[in-house]
Amino acid sequence: MSTRDPELVTSALAGNTAAFGCIYDEHGNALYSVALRLMGDAASAEDLTHDVFVEAWHNLPSYSAARGSLRTWLMVRLRSRALDRKKSAAYRLAMRSTSDEATVDASVALDSVRANAPSSSRFYVRQAMLKLTDEQRALLELLYFEGLSLAEIAERNQIPLGTVKSRIARALDQMKSVLSEEAVS
Repeated sequence: MSTRDPELVTSALAGNTAAFGCIYDEHGNALYSVALRLMGDAASAEDLTHDVFVEAWHNLPSYSAARGSLRTWLMVRLRSRALDRKKSAAYRLAMRSTSDEATVDASVALDSVRANAPSSSRFYVRQAMLKLTDEQRALLELLYFEGLSLAEIAERNQIPLGTVKSRIARALDQMKSVLSEEAVS
């Protein structure tokens, strides 16, 4: 988190567009980098990043520092919009016509997110991920970085949907537990 974020958010909420420009300067490259990994091409990543910042401008009053950093709030919006776009029929049709290789390499995307997180957060997330089984880690990567639905994960792995749900829930509980322990110590 940028130490300037609280001041910039307050100023932007008061209508200061220059402050919002500073928010873009602080977080734009990180969002674009993740958007590029998720979308697979520069034009889509630029559009997505632009749209997320426009949405953020309109929804800035809903941001709460108590719930997380500004970068996290922006990244959640970015991921959600990327998944929406990837799942749309138009996106699938466009990607099919340009390339059959539309799948994002989840490990590269994870490295990108880690690289753009504060170094202490990166360390703790990396440690928490290492404590997961290979299967748990793979399921989380399919869900969060490839944007597959739980049903799509079940189909791809040829396991029941209920099993996918319970394994992901256990993985997230384990991550939460490890990260909570680290926050206390």
